[in-house]
Amino acid sequence: MQRQTVLLNNEALSRIIAEREVKQWLLARRMGIDRKTISRWLSGRTQRISKENLTKLCDILEIGESAICVMDRLEALGTREDRWEAARKLSDEDLVEIVGPSNNWELAESLVKSTIDPDMPAGLLSKLYHMLARVYHYMRRAEDFKRCSEIAIRYAQQASDEYMELQGRLCLSTSLLMVADLKQAAANYEQCLLTPELFTAKALAASLSNLSSAYHQLGEFRKSLDYSSQALKAWSKVGSNMSHATAWYLRAQIHIELSMASEARSSIDECIRIAEEVRYQRIVNLMQLMRADLLSLEGRHDDAVDAVERGLALLPDTPRVSYITLETAARPMRRAGLLDRAEECLNIEVDAEQQFGFELASGTMERARLQLARGDEEGAIELAARANQYFRDIGADLRCVDGLPTEHYRRL
Repeated sequence: MQRQTVLLNNEALSRIIAEREVKQWLLARRMGIDRKTISRWLSGRTQRISKENLTKLCDILEIGESAICVMDRLEALGTREDRWEAARKLSDEDLVEIVGPSNNWELAESLVKSTIDPDMPAGLLSKLYHMLARVYHYMRRAEDFKRCSEIAIRYAQQASDEYMELQGRLCLSTSLLMVADLKQAAANYEQCLLTPELFTAKALAASLSNLSSAYHQLGEFRKSLDYSSQALKAWSKVGSNMSHATAWYLRAQIHIELSMASEARSSIDECIRIAEEVRYQRIVNLMQLMRADLLSLEGRHDDAVDAVERGLALLPDTPRVSYITLETAARPMRRAGLLDRAEECLNIEVDAEQQFGFELASGTMERARLQLARGDEEGAIELAARANQYFRDIGADLRCVDGLPTEHYRRL
């Protein structure tokens, strides 16, 4: 018989344990479970808890179950009027910012899907499907992201809601970015920006950030930096949030690739400051590897290697690690002459879809550099040619090289 489980509010549990300064090892011992289970609850890697463990946990912490878990909304709300009112309240919340720090996207998906009623007014359905689309974006479910964006657009058109139609089109543009249709994504964003009066401050900042990302992947660095500057100016008017931290993360990436060490250091520091302020631990963890890349750029190879190892130790507790992250870890190892360790970094298993698009092209080029460092020019040229084709497939011809692979760093 399957054990009954409920969705855990990881963020609430983490806050309670931090406020009470509860030792994880002691809590695990009192509950009779592995300490790693506690760690997974706090990080959001485990999002459900058995009723038995929930009861034990609440008894030890002396709290009610409702303080750290989320019950089925449909069980709590009986009438259609109640559900519709709950849906209206939910549609007014920024669910991404609420759930984001805990990475409990399963919880967010459950909340929105359990609230949707096909008989609701089109305007409300547009908001809910837009919210669900954003959740799927963070879950990296590209097809669901695209599908919900299109549904949100359709309901917005039925409701003659130009604002929500724009939100849906922005999500659709981001879905193109996810599947590496970079030029079309950039064109769509720029088309949307022709009606700035329909943008909220946050939507404007997010769109400019995504445009910066698209042009960075395409290798159009001046445009990428320009849109990054516009995005950060827009984010400063919104205030600190997860997307603001991510915008600084991208800017640090660009600065490092362009050998702008001083600017990169400032971007890294600002990114970490904002990420810590909004409790976005994922970005805080990833920035340790970005620091290592900067140290490597400066020729401080021993310090860079130490920083990589510290960053790698954080990856098991870091949600949504990408192949670009592994490449960031591998570069300092290669430059320090630790070629086998660099290859190990590139081969780390991550909880992500199969490598494709920019990640595949960029990662293949780094493997070409590694082969060159091993003295295998023929193998390096072959891998570089393969990377060139991957770059051409996504329209990033500017990132192609002739013959032997060049170093990751470049200058404007």
